[in-house]
Amino acid sequence: MAWNPWFALLILFSTVIDFSLAKLIAKNNNLFTKRSLLLISLFVNLGLLFYFKYTNFFLASLHNLLGHSGEFKALDIILPVGISFYTFQTLSYTIDVYRGQKEVEDSFIKFSLYVSFFPQLVAGPIERSTHLLPQLEKFKYKHEDFIYGSKLIVWGFFKKLVIADRLAIYVNNTYSDVSSSSSLALIAATYFFSFQIFCDFSGYTDIARGISRLFGVDLMHNFKRPYFASSIGEFWKRWHISLSTWFRDYLYIPLGGSRTSQARWFLNILIVFLVSGLWHGANWTFVIWGALHALYFKVEKVLEIILPPKEDKKASRIFKIFFTYHLTLFAWIFFRANDLKHALNIIQKIISDFKVSFPTLSNMILKFTFDNRSPSHFLLAVLTIAFLLIIQGIQERKKLVNLTNRQQFIFYAFLIIMTILFGNYTESSFIYFQF
Repeated sequence: MAWNPWFALLILFSTVIDFSLAKLIAKNNNLFTKRSLLLISLFVNLGLLFYFKYTNFFLASLHNLLGHSGEFKALDIILPVGISFYTFQTLSYTIDVYRGQKEVEDSFIKFSLYVSFFPQLVAGPIERSTHLLPQLEKFKYKHEDFIYGSKLIVWGFFKKLVIADRLAIYVNNTYSDVSSSSSLALIAATYFFSFQIFCDFSGYTDIARGISRLFGVDLMHNFKRPYFASSIGEFWKRWHISLSTWFRDYLYIPLGGSRTSQARWFLNILIVFLVSGLWHGANWTFVIWGALHALYFKVEKVLEIILPPKEDKKASRIFKIFFTYHLTLFAWIFFRANDLKHALNIIQKIISDFKVSFPTLSNMILKFTFDNRSPSHFLLAVLTIAFLLIIQGIQERKKLVNLTNRQQFIFYAFLIIMTILFGNYTESSFIYFQF
């Protein structure tokens, strides 16, 4: 993933194509012509995405499949920053115009701003034209928006610098040295990665939403406490919401959704999750990650048929949350691993080398000091995860709004101080920048 001034022409090209094609689609009444124009939009946008993101992946896979000797020499193709996000955003506009769900936009400047709106350009959320475009008519400053946006920005930096980037030190050093890491260290690193990626990605979303609010623009929520989901289906209603709803509306439903036979329905689910995996990266590990979630979802639905749901008691829901979290945790191993062999090595080491003893505990704790800082700094960052989740739960129940302005000021000032004192300021980009 890289930024190059020339890649701005790529965004401009995509913007011009979809702006022009949408206008032609809106003017034509002939269904065949409208479909042809839509197909051109799909071909151009997905063609660019395929070339920059997947050419080397498919050529390497073909190289191995044909049994060619020697190592595959990758083509010198640089992945433009944000291409997966703005491609889907422009496509959704063209499809919505085709479906008659959105009136065509007459202002090229306004449409260009929609495509390249800087807070969410490189890592989302993936906004719909029906939601974002109307807000770009006029930027309005409101004091309450400024306050709310500032709070989101503070939350975002706290998640990223204090939690995600501190956890990353342990995760990176453990996953990069599987042979000398104990089973317990690898298990701890996997748990830590689940919170690292959540705080990293949701932290970016909070910052993006906060900056947008400063301009009076309300971006969609992208996360809703995903690790409190009691099923895989619920998890995907809480995790990366803008992407999961995009695939639902523009891929799953057009494929037939659930209004088909059981076999075709599962195929639709499998296609959506496999495409979702590939969207995240050109690597077989992401394909396996998507396939695992498809399998989880299918088994979950079969069990619902065999075992009709009873009254969801508190103890039962806690168990379901625990079980769902650990299913996603296992899948995160493939998401984080460098390649399929790396992922299998991690799993094998966890299973075959599992033991609890003083040396293994020492090995796990020793990795806490990889950042050359006091272990207490790292442990404090880990403890703030629970603190963060509790406070977010309070916020969602709208109890925090009962605090006085002074109390809220003290609370967020405390977060700022925590970020300054315990944030990790080494060079570390957001994980989803690479997608």
